Amino acid sequence: METTITLEGYNDIFDDFDPRPFNERSISADFVNLLQERIRKVDFSTHMTIVLTLPKRDRVEREERIIEKRLKDHFRGGTAAWKDRGRELVLESMKYIVIGLAIYVAGGLLNSYVPALRQYMLIPAWFLTWRAVELLILDYPKTTAKRQFYTYMGNSMITFKNEGYYKA
Repeated sequence: METTITLEGYNDIFDDFDPRPFNERSISADFVNLLQERIRKVDFSTHMTIVLTLPKRDRVEREERIIEKRLKDHFRGGTAAWKDRGRELVLESMKYIVIGLAIYVAGGLLNSYVPALRQYMLIPAWFLTWRAVELLILDYPKTTAKRQFYTYMGNSMITFKNEGYYKA
């Protein structure tokens, strides 16, 4: 699979507010969003080639190698970050479940001393349990999708071509 993106210059890839050299600059969120949009319906088992086209007069091969490496580093770092975020969500969910169960059990144990207390303890126990379910059902799949995207982009081939190149 191949996707072609036409650039006006190398700066289109990077954050406009970051003046550092290409090997240190932040990748533009707009560029990442464009890539996500382009590969939204791609089977992640296929190999991806990202072709970035520029006018021939603006191309500098040395800078292109630096940019390719910077993009790979960005996506590989993103993979690790999203993997860590997924792990954090699972641990946070487990924490909420354990605390919720502990509150529920404590309410049951204290029921013989203060009967109304059990009813009040049930509210935070249910809240924490449902918050855990919300994290696992709503947030974790988004995190997994982001991790898959960054992994896919990190494993893709990035190449530069002259403007006018397009392989249908």
